Amino acid sequence: MSDSNKALKEKLLSSRKNGFDRVDAAELEQMEAYCKEYMTFLDAGKTERLCAAETCLLYTSPSPRD
Repeated sequence: MSDSNKALKEKLLSSRKNGFDRVDAAELEQMEAYCKEYMTFLDAGKTERLCAAETCLLYTSPSPRD
């Protein structure tokens, strides 16, 4: 592809960045912490009944996010 075609392509076509690339280090840490909590929840609740019980435990326990 010639240089003029490359320049035209860059000008006309969208070059979207992935959202993960736009996240700074602080947000990445928060995201990782949230994901780990969610994975723990999924591990504890293998069935619908266990998920409901785990949700009740999370709801009634004191949380630092309150």
